[in-house]
Amino acid sequence: MAKQDTLKLLKETRTIDTSMLKDIGMPFEVFLKYAKFSEKDKQKIVNKAIKKLDPTYCESCECSPCDCGYGSY
Repeated sequence: MAKQDTLKLLKETRTIDTSMLKDIGMPFEVFLKYAKFSEKDKQKIVNKAIKKLDPTYCESCECSPCDCGYGSY
């Protein structure tokens, strides 16, 4: 899967699956721990993965590049 495809899928589904691990640089052992996290904690990891693939992504308004102003601080 290409990084852009991974990024698009992450933004749509808000979940990480095993096909994305290479692109986001997550070892399988870490993925197993991720699978046991609460939904709130999983979303934090998803946000970090999106941020890694798209540095201009804003968690506040979920846009890229940020147009709300929160991402510029």
